[in-house]
Amino acid sequence: MKSSILLASFIFACSALCHGQEITTGKFKELCKVYMSATRILGEMKTSSDWPKTNEDLKKLREKGLNNSSLQEILQLTYPTCPKEFKDEYEKALQKQAEMKDAIKRLSMGGVLQSKEIATQIDNFAQAFKLQELVYDERKDGEGAPFETKKQRDARMKWWRDGKFGMFIHYGLYSGLAGEFQGKKYEGCVEWIQMQSGADFETYKKEALPRFNPQSGMAEQWVKLAKEAGCAYTVLTSRHHEGFNMFETPEYDFNVKKAKGIDIVKEYAAACKKYDMKAGYYFSLLDWNHPDYDPTGSGISYPAGNYAAAQQGKRHFGNHQKYKEYLFDIFNELLDNYKVDLVWWDFSQPKFQGDAAWGATRLMKTLFDKYPKAIQNNRLYHSDNHLSEGGIKVTPTWKGDYSTAEHHIPATGIDGDWEACQTLNGTWGYSADNQKWKSADELIHELVDVVSRGGNFLLNIGPKPDGSIPEESIRLFQSIGKWMKTNGEAIYGTRANPFDQEFSWGRVTRKGKDKLYLIIYEKPENGKIELPCTFKKEKAKANKLNEKKNVPIVLDHSNKKCVLDINSVHIEKPATVVELNGEWQL
Repeated sequence: MKSSILLASFIFACSALCHGQEITTGKFKELCKVYMSATRILGEMKTSSDWPKTNEDLKKLREKGLNNSSLQEILQLTYPTCPKEFKDEYEKALQKQAEMKDAIKRLSMGGVLQSKEIATQIDNFAQAFKLQELVYDERKDGEGAPFETKKQRDARMKWWRDGKFGMFIHYGLYSGLAGEFQGKKYEGCVEWIQMQSGADFETYKKEALPRFNPQSGMAEQWVKLAKEAGCAYTVLTSRHHEGFNMFETPEYDFNVKKAKGIDIVKEYAAACKKYDMKAGYYFSLLDWNHPDYDPTGSGISYPAGNYAAAQQGKRHFGNHQKYKEYLFDIFNELLDNYKVDLVWWDFSQPKFQGDAAWGATRLMKTLFDKYPKAIQNNRLYHSDNHLSEGGIKVTPTWKGDYSTAEHHIPATGIDGDWEACQTLNGTWGYSADNQKWKSADELIHELVDVVSRGGNFLLNIGPKPDGSIPEESIRLFQSIGKWMKTNGEAIYGTRANPFDQEFSWGRVTRKGKDKLYLIIYEKPENGKIELPCTFKKEKAKANKLNEKKNVPIVLDHSNKKCVLDINSVHIEKPATVVELNGEWQL
């Protein structure tokens, strides 16, 4: 009886909440104040040295918010359960939350969040006041990518799924600045230096153009290095957020051919053909400098100097519909003049995505009309948590072929196609002063971790102002290539670890149902590896990859496990592969 009364009370309370009896406009305004206060606090943080004060202010704000029962009631809502009369208030709160997230992203791009402690604390704050975003997964008639069967999709995606490893190439006008603008040095992701400095378009152009000095022949060096490293594809920034096109755009002067007399994309495309490399293109959807790009209400970062110029009457925000036409036109220039295997769109926000923001369906249609076998990521639409330390959400395939985890590797594998993109030293664009290089061993482990969890690994280089590759970038990619030459069989064409656990000694990949690759980082103390599987017909054979000597195996069918004795196997850093053949079963 008591439980029935409690259940009835709970149902009544939920009913009251859903019918608006416990919801008021004032409660939404309180939540907006939390977001605005957090945005202000985060905006005042310029470097990691400011963290103690920022942390203290966020703690006070969090404690106050968590003790506010009204806020907690609002945070339990989702857009579908929010009463109709309060949906406008819900959307206003989402906008303020987006502004807070943008402040967090600015810190990330500025390098502040490279401290795991700071990143975790800020993420915890954001999660504590997370209002469920609009889930835009319901497809409108004809929206998004063209329909295809699973068989057609699997055939189209095969080279990408099998390739596993790619090179990201961030090269643009920002490369000439090398992390320094008007005498001030910037940390973090310096391809965002216009955003970091707040420069307006004219100031940025005046400062950056003279220092950008692209030389012919450098694109071939990029692709050649990718080939040596064992990459299956490369992705070049055809244009970044600064709006400077790295290919000829006859109808718009802000491009490398007009400014420097060289078509970088043309040379890159030729190099990809020469080295039989799949050619991918990063394509920024936003544009900090195009006169018709209107960021108003988008929740997407925009240089403060451009806003100031607009207030002074020196700049105006044009017709965004015209900007969408511009995007379509220059994208067709790219498709018509260079072979395209992959498009890496970047990026959208909950209030600025898809057809409304970019004309997504039209862009996809022209891509697949001209390149039916092309592959694209999903950033024409908002992709939740692509910068989060948590998992990433795989969106419906009509939004794009795969999801992207940026600057982090999800702790577990996820269903669907995904890719992790990483830097060598914390920045995508070239920085003359950044020497925070990862080790080759660390990068190989990142590659293995991603592949063992079912993803692809896209690793970045940031060429210098003339297009040459920093020496340490060359050394690191060559080190990966050396390891891949011996052990690539455990990477290419493989799929995720079939077990529901990872192992302290290393990682596992597989091919079909009859081959496992044990990628060993460290030998267990007892020299034995235990796997939670058995083999049909009690047939199994193991050996160090590329060696014939057998590794002893004991099959324990009653406990559904197999034990490999690797005491005789010499484990070399960063990882040694043992190949296990036989029809395994869990």
